[in-house]
Amino acid sequence: MTAAPALRRTGVLASAALSAALLAGCGGASEPAEDAVASATQEASSAASTESSAPASSTSAAAAEPQLVPVPTQDDGSPGLQNATEFPIPAGASVDASLGAPFNGSWQFGVTPTSPEELAAFYEEVLPPLGYTVSTDATIVVGANDVAFLVGWTGPTSGTVSRTGMVSVNDRPADGLTLDGTLVGDPAS
Repeated sequence: MTAAPALRRTGVLASAALSAALLAGCGGASEPAEDAVASATQEASSAASTESSAPASSTSAAAAEPQLVPVPTQDDGSPGLQNATEFPIPAGASVDASLGAPFNGSWQFGVTPTSPEELAAFYEEVLPPLGYTVSTDATIVVGANDVAFLVGWTGPTSGTVSRTGMVSVNDRPADGLTLDGTLVGDPAS
């Protein structure tokens, strides 16, 4: 909700309340006009206060504060990633670890309940302040094909969000990872 409709609605509420108070003062109401005006003003003020203090609703995961989830250990008990012990996900979301534990410096997981687009927007917003370079022009060469991702990043870790919402976090850039047309991972072999 934007501020203009909230203010407009508050103005309409105040006008309606004030009109009711004035009509009450013209007869037919049991309370004196001054009390009705004071009551109407208080109601309009309370409505405005409630509307302005209500949190803005957002369907975007990017608008929420991130939560940091620990990077799981590998199956052998060693650290899942060498360059990160935790990684951000949207508040209220959870990691779908059905893809298994990290292996060989790479961790793939889903995030529920978040759409791939919301997840990409979330990482575009939260990763740069944490020292990452983020790009919406991210591809990885797989065989003879360039596979496009919603978002990719480099920094303390590198990673991507696929069009299906899978997150891949790695200790080093994936072979063939290109961000904004620049190869940041080793050439694909």
